[in-house]
Amino acid sequence: MTKGDFTIKEIAKMYGISTHTLRHYEKLMMIQPERTDNNYRSFSEKDIYNLNIIRDLKELGVPLKTIQSYLENRTVENTTHLLRENSKKLEAEISLLKKKVTGITSRLKIMEELKTRENQMNQLIIRKIEERRAFQRLSEFTDEAGFEKEMRSLYGELLDVAEFYQFHYVGGIIDWLPPESSIYKGVFILESKLVSNQLNQFILEEGSYASYFYKGNYEQTSKYIAKMEAELKREHYRIIPPFYEFYLIDFHETNDKKEYLTEIQVKVEKS
Repeated sequence: MTKGDFTIKEIAKMYGISTHTLRHYEKLMMIQPERTDNNYRSFSEKDIYNLNIIRDLKELGVPLKTIQSYLENRTVENTTHLLRENSKKLEAEISLLKKKVTGITSRLKIMEELKTRENQMNQLIIRKIEERRAFQRLSEFTDEAGFEKEMRSLYGELLDVAEFYQFHYVGGIIDWLPPESSIYKGVFILESKLVSNQLNQFILEEGSYASYFYKGNYEQTSKYIAKMEAELKREHYRIIPPFYEFYLIDFHETNDKKEYLTEIQVKVEKS
């Protein structure tokens, strides 16, 4: 191959990139095409070599600035160092992708399991539940916007603790004010990993819990808590507050509030 064999359009077609990209590489001195008598760019064998290196390293995810520095000082030692560093970066990315896939798989499994709750809608269920670990943020709110604000704050506090690529059960903590009024006192995230020095962690104790599933908007919560209270009283159960409202399917999964799925839980014991 002799010097000056290719024009900018031919190179762009050969590498599947734009002429603008080639001009950008030229501006960064990563390639240095000569000029013909008509002031057209003429790409040399060295430019072809550099473009091959740029293409290969970009496919490996190496930043352009790193490639630029590498082209200026390319040795066997530097090549070995670059490949080792990039290998570590790719391993970290693979690990992160695996966590994300695990989180998606977990969420899909749970959504499939939630389909089995269809026959449990709008009825009181008493069930034994094992101890659950969680984090909470105590702050009163009155609507969905307030919940999201508090939940975002709680997520921010826990970024170094929890793997948020995994699915987490989240919800609101409710103080019940009979006959049909409730106040949200905080938010929670179920998370099995408890860490020392985290003051906002707590445990939902093992025991019997009254559970009530319903579909639709959250304005129905107070109505269903009142219904739960009446039924538990008839069955001679004592309520151990607070109530926990689990958001199983919400705006993350659907725009249709009729499809929202909520579970209300409260610890109980026989009177």
